[in-house]
Amino acid sequence: MTNHIETLLHVLELAGLFVFAMSGVLTAGNEKMDLFGAAVIGFVTAVGGGTLRDILIGSTPVGWMVNCSGREKLDKLNEINKSINFPYETRT
Repeated sequence: MTNHIETLLHVLELAGLFVFAMSGVLTAGNEKMDLFGAAVIGFVTAVGGGTLRDILIGSTPVGWMVNCSGREKLDKLNEINKSINFPYETRT
């Protein structure tokens, strides 16, 4: 039973990272940023959202300082997010 709960929490954590990263990338796209700018904004938004969540629930030190593999997962989610949400790279 504990294994199922841990798996569910892991999936929810990844979903939260994805949503925060998507929010940042969509905002960058609306501001007509290039792909690099969108990646930076998506990364900062995802890490900032997770950090804020950890601080608000009292989990310190924050997750990305303890678990380095979270950064690798965030990079993968950001790559997926860019490929889905940034097909309209137009500059004016």
